[in-house]
Amino acid sequence: MSDSEYGVIVVRIVGGLGNQMFQYACGRAAAIRSRRQLLLDISAFDRYKTHQYGLDGFRIIAQIASRKLQTDSRLRASLRHLGLSTKMQMNLQGFHYLKEAEDLAFQSSMPGNCIKTYLDGYWQNEAYFADSSNIIRAEFQLRRAGAAPDVRAIAGDDLPLVSLHIRRGNYVNDPKANAVHGVLDLGYYLDAIALLTKRIGEGFHIVVFSDDIEWVRQKLVCKQPLSFVSGSTAVPHEDLHLMASCDHHIIANSSFSWWGAWLNPSPKKMVIAPKNWFVSPKFSHQYICPSSWVQI
Repeated sequence: MSDSEYGVIVVRIVGGLGNQMFQYACGRAAAIRSRRQLLLDISAFDRYKTHQYGLDGFRIIAQIASRKLQTDSRLRASLRHLGLSTKMQMNLQGFHYLKEAEDLAFQSSMPGNCIKTYLDGYWQNEAYFADSSNIIRAEFQLRRAGAAPDVRAIAGDDLPLVSLHIRRGNYVNDPKANAVHGVLDLGYYLDAIALLTKRIGEGFHIVVFSDDIEWVRQKLVCKQPLSFVSGSTAVPHEDLHLMASCDHHIIANSSFSWWGAWLNPSPKKMVIAPKNWFVSPKFSHQYICPSSWVQI
């Protein structure tokens, strides 16, 4: 089926790998429910240099949208400059343009009964794809089997493994990102370790994932043995699967470690997440984490 035919959902892909995964999962589940073809608009990466498109490291099932559906092309930008918004442009092509609310609140009716739909947002809520969770998990397996190292070999012992994600990077260095997300202090991580100790005992090994490993080595002090994985910008999908291979998870206010915890299918896992996902009051974060996760 070409994108000129009926029965298509186009989802805009942008941001880091975790955000891309939310966007794909939302669009894929919507396509499954409505029996439509899924297309990915990745044209934002022509200008967005902070992150690269990374979904091709997984076993996803979707095609890249044709040029006439790429909303971040130069032509589209010129039309917006002339006053023709993206929504108006997509409407003229027969699409229902669905943009996420500014506060990122959950939208229960999505994408509706429109035959051609364009999804523009982050869609950070499991409810958007919970009915297709088994398919999503399968498609987020690594395309290259055995690409990621064995996390057990990194730890070097037989203790239960706990992934702990400390996100710094642009959360620290970029004033705009800091104003939205803030930076979790060490107190959150120490409280999470203490809570986990009460639940499963002291005998566990913490595998720390961070984009600022040296800072973590200097600051994080606890009784448990620590191993360190420095975040890779080249193969972040492999780091994600290392996280998912752990038994339990202490995540940051980051979609990356959200997926590292979610992709662990074990019903026995314990996931500890920050209660406040954003520091900016304009964003809704009430339902980002599944109800079975512990928020502190």
